[in-house]
Amino acid sequence: MATLAEELKVLQGHEMSHMPEDVLKRIASITKELIAGEIEKNALGIGDPFPDFELSNTDGEVVTIPSLLEKADAVVINFYHGQWCPFCNYEINAYQQVMSKIRALRATFVGISPQLPDHAFSPREKRRLNFDVLFDKSNELAKRLGIVFELKGPLKDVYSEFGYDIPECNGDDTWQLPISSTYIVNKSGDIAQCFVDADYVHRTDPQQVLRILELMMKGRH
Repeated sequence: MATLAEELKVLQGHEMSHMPEDVLKRIASITKELIAGEIEKNALGIGDPFPDFELSNTDGEVVTIPSLLEKADAVVINFYHGQWCPFCNYEINAYQQVMSKIRALRATFVGISPQLPDHAFSPREKRRLNFDVLFDKSNELAKRLGIVFELKGPLKDVYSEFGYDIPECNGDDTWQLPISSTYIVNKSGDIAQCFVDADYVHRTDPQQVLRILELMMKGRH
């Protein structure tokens, strides 16, 4: 069975095969610039308290860190761009496939995106989800974590060329998105592990998350 990283590499190759050479160069240049900015070093990390929040799920219910930890010993929180992002969809699907294992380890999983709920999922898609997706209006929570970047100049042009209208998707006037990130929050509300990578192709493999949850569970005994 292919790993998430292997699947994303295949997807990247497929996506790139349909892009003009000048677009590929722009994407490579901007990704390199984001990586060089070392956003990961400025983001909240292991040992920091995870910021409290009140975010709505796709049913309009308010979800908080305390409400999640009330029913679990750990919370896996995945920040992604939106349903329009094919790489994010692959990642979310990979977590969906191991959700029963996450719950067996006394953990819960939530996805967080700045995309407006009405733009994110059809009623049928909502019924297929086996976890909560929360709406981070204007990336307010992501900003507190230090994982937001802004699409400027050539990168903004690339997204526009491919029909990704970020302000419309997110319901504000910015071109801001969260770096694709995964946090594991322990029972005390602190960040036990985090994965933040400015390269949009690099995503945390759910199997790695499961291994960390297993170690955390052993430590509780």
